[in-house]
Amino acid sequence: RLHLRGRVTSTAGTPVSGAGIVLWQADGAGHYHEQRYRAQVFTLDNGEFRLTTAVPGQYYGLKHIHVMVSHPDYQPLSTQILFRGDPALTPEDAELAILLEEVGNEEGKVVVGSVEFVLEPF
Repeated sequence: RLHLRGRVTSTAGTPVSGAGIVLWQADGAGHYHEQRYRAQVFTLDNGEFRLTTAVPGQYYGLKHIHVMVSHPDYQPLSTQILFRGDPALTPEDAELAILLEEVGNEEGKVVVGSVEFVLEPF
């Protein structure tokens, strides 16, 4: 399991409330499904969001989650979440990848990661 938490801010550093975040990814074996491993979440007043999913498997050699972030007052953002430690990352990609930490909780062992998206105003 992957517990992903994140935040959406403006280029000025202020939280963006109500931003829509669409995410889609491969399953743990690296296969895409038309109806699974897809989600839409919205940021809270403080710009934060949370999502629980699976750590994606290698798809064309790279573990990643596709992301589209939108809000009526900002330019849309389309990007990917990459993961540090993935041997398929290029040195440039590795600088942008998020760190995943394995932790234990009441569910057993889970992986936790954090990401921040920055939106530019129109």
